[in-house]
Amino acid sequence: MMLALIKTNGKLICQQVSISEAKAQNKDLPIPKTQEHTKTTGIEYLGTKKQLKRKLIMTQLKLTNDIDNSLPIWNGVLETDVEYADIKLGSAEGWIEQPNGTLMLSHTPQALDKIMHYFSSEAVLDNLLDIDLGDAFTSEWPTPLITDPAFLKSALGLYPKITRLETGTERLPGGDDRLLFGRIVVKLDDYLLSPPTLFVGNTDWPATDIVYATDHDYMGAVFYLNSNMFHTAWENKTKRNIHLLEVELRLDPLFLAK
Repeated sequence: MMLALIKTNGKLICQQVSISEAKAQNKDLPIPKTQEHTKTTGIEYLGTKKQLKRKLIMTQLKLTNDIDNSLPIWNGVLETDVEYADIKLGSAEGWIEQPNGTLMLSHTPQALDKIMHYFSSEAVLDNLLDIDLGDAFTSEWPTPLITDPAFLKSALGLYPKITRLETGTERLPGGDDRLLFGRIVVKLDDYLLSPPTLFVGNTDWPATDIVYATDHDYMGAVFYLNSNMFHTAWENKTKRNIHLLEVELRLDPLFLAK
C-alpha cells in the first residue's frame, strides 16, 4: 500500500491505495511541482515530467544515412540528458597542447563522465550499425565482416578525448595514419557560429576544394571513415573557444597480425 493522489468528483484527495490502483488512477495527473508536496502528502517527489523524461534518456549515438551522399560521412546526434549549462568547459583547467594545434583536456568533467564512458564501450559500435550505412561504408571496406558488430568489436579500439580550438586556431588538412578506421566528432558548444568540420579534397590552405561541411547544433555528431576521398580541417574564426568530443576508432595491430 502507498499514499497517492486520487481524483474524486473533480477533486484531488490523498488516500492509501494499492500500487496498481495508484498507477491506474494517476496516469493522467500532473507530477507534483515542488518537494513541499512530499512533506504535505507523504508521496515521494520524483520531479517534473520533463525531469523524469530526462532520467529515462540513455546516452546513444543516432546516425542518419543520406542516400544522396556518396562519401563515407554520416551525420547524427548524441542523445543524452547532459545539458550545456552543466559541462562548463569554458572555465575548465588542465588543457594540454597537441601537435595539430588544438588543446586536449587532461581529465573528464563529472558532467561528461557518462558520455565518455559510453564512447569507451562497445555499445558505440552497436549503435553505428543500427542503420544501414550503405555503399559508402562497404565500399571503403569491401568485406562482409565489416557490418558484423562482433568483428568490429574485435578489430577496433575506441579512444575518446575532449579538445579545444582556441580563437584563431587552424587545424590543417593532412593524412591520417592507416590504423585510424574512422572518427566520431560531437559538438559540445551551444553556439551558432561554431565552425564546421570541413572535408576537403586536397591539402591546400586556405581550403580550395571543400567537398562537405557539417552543420550541427549542441550534441550534433558526425561519423566518418578514414578515406582517400578527403581530408578534414577546422578553422576557428569566431570570438569564442570551440570544444569538441572526438572519438578515434583505431584498428588493433595485434588483431591485424592474426
